[in-house]
Amino acid sequence: AGRLLKDINVFDVFTSKDLDNKKSIAIEVVLGADHTLSEEEIQNTMNKITNNLETNLNVTIR
Repeated sequence: AGRLLKDINVFDVFTSKDLDNKKSIAIEVVLGADHTLSEEEIQNTMNKITNNLETNLNVTIR
């Protein structure tokens, strides 16, 4: 994800007793390059981000 990932912003955090001790967090992912990104570049980068979140932070993507 490194070279295309420009920023990640948390824009919403939801907590509820129904979620036990979990939180629902919404993020904005900003990608950029010096060329128009292809669908493959975008998908590969998003897959890397998703895999890192799941592996390193025990995140469940919904």
